[in-house]
Amino acid sequence: MARIEVKRLHASAIALAGSSGQALAFGPGHVEQTVDPGERGVAVYSAHRDTHFRFLRDVTIGDEIDVTRSDGKMFRYRADRSSVVRFDQSGVDPITDRHELVLSTCWPFDALTSGPERYLLHATLIETDTRPRESGS
Repeated sequence: MARIEVKRLHASAIALAGSSGQALAFGPGHVEQTVDPGERGVAVYSAHRDTHFRFLRDVTIGDEIDVTRSDGKMFRYRADRSSVVRFDQSGVDPITDRHELVLSTCWPFDALTSGPERYLLHATLIETDTRPRESGS
């Protein structure tokens, strides 16, 4: 579905369609009923804190996050804030005029069991490259 990269951290993950438990076992999942990267609204991806989104603990405000869709179009976002919320009260408004990205994982990062809180990294679109990428780039 997409590749999510934070080059400063040399972190990369391949995201799958959907956020079911089965999908999240293999990688980040694109949350159902959220827009694709680059579209108006909020694209949301979720993953486990101890595997595919482990790098989120090291992302800082201002970091750039590249999302390359399966059609080769790349969208660059800048991390602009983070929040900790209950799993059922994200506060994410999917109907916005902005182009946003949210990466979500369980909180706290070092917990041994799952709990009700989620860490959300919010980012805003800053650059678009719609030229198809060659594989391997």
